[in-house]
Amino acid sequence: MYRLIIHVISLLLLGGCSEQMPQQVSLNTAAKDSRFSCPVTINGHTFNFLFDTGSTLTVINNPQALKAGLLPTDSCLWRIALVERIWIDSIYTSTATVEIANMSFQSEIVLDNYRTHIHDYQNYDGILGLDILSQIYWMIDLKKNVLSLSFSKKNILKETNPDVTFEWMNNLFYTKTTLGGSNLNIYLDTGCLSPTKMGDYEFSAELAITNDALYQCEKDTARMVSIEAGDHLYILYDSLNIDKINIPYTLIDNTFRNNPSDFNAVLTRRFLDHFDYMIHDAQEKKIYLYGYNSHISQTEDLGEIHLKIREGFRKGTVLNGIFKKQKP
Repeated sequence: MYRLIIHVISLLLLGGCSEQMPQQVSLNTAAKDSRFSCPVTINGHTFNFLFDTGSTLTVINNPQALKAGLLPTDSCLWRIALVERIWIDSIYTSTATVEIANMSFQSEIVLDNYRTHIHDYQNYDGILGLDILSQIYWMIDLKKNVLSLSFSKKNILKETNPDVTFEWMNNLFYTKTTLGGSNLNIYLDTGCLSPTKMGDYEFSAELAITNDALYQCEKDTARMVSIEAGDHLYILYDSLNIDKINIPYTLIDNTFRNNPSDFNAVLTRRFLDHFDYMIHDAQEKKIYLYGYNSHISQTEDLGEIHLKIREGFRKGTVLNGIFKKQKP
């Protein structure tokens, strides 16, 4: 999720196991929430944490923290700034051993007391952030929802020639592209999902950008159409170029808040539906995506809507029934 925290709490990572083979764990998803839920054990209690490459910190909500015996003390009081809201507050952290698939990590965990507003995970007990995830090698089979982890590079990184590569900058993984004349620094956020209902359809934006970037893109009338749904403004591009790939009929929204960081856009969990594998190289500090598939479940529907809107513009006709599915 892109509630970006710019003051990063330090992490001491421990190699809690000496296994040679990678450890595997199944990731869960909900019916209308395709974000990954990862089982995490703290002090003998197992919780479901959001697997979140958009969070620099690992967070546990207050009721679960009490269950795990994680108590705030004056010695663990921190002050953080949330870039999204240009807002500062005090939080507590607690040192704990976090276990994931028989691997152990000693970490400072943020205790979310529901005042700090850093959560958007009502269906989760906490957030598994990059303070832990950036320290180990891991791979997600995006079709089977299986996470493999290892302290050894050779057990995970066996693929070559990735379709998309994300570099490490300011404690997040990012890539670059140009869209509608705007240069975008985009970070990957597996914790961000931006669903919307348009008539009979339910879509999720693959890219969220700032208002300024979206208004700039609206001038690119040869390639995009604008859609208003509820409080949000969307643009539907005929294609989006990211690294080595071109994604057809990409839905983009303006939910990324203007902030003083080096990023002005975010790729959401929906973007990952185009790929078979996601691999993290802890030594190189990079995330790789493999097995690109141009079409996902919403691609065909978005293509038809794009065509209908552009045809209406050409004919100068009132657009009716665009978001109504035709009966088979």
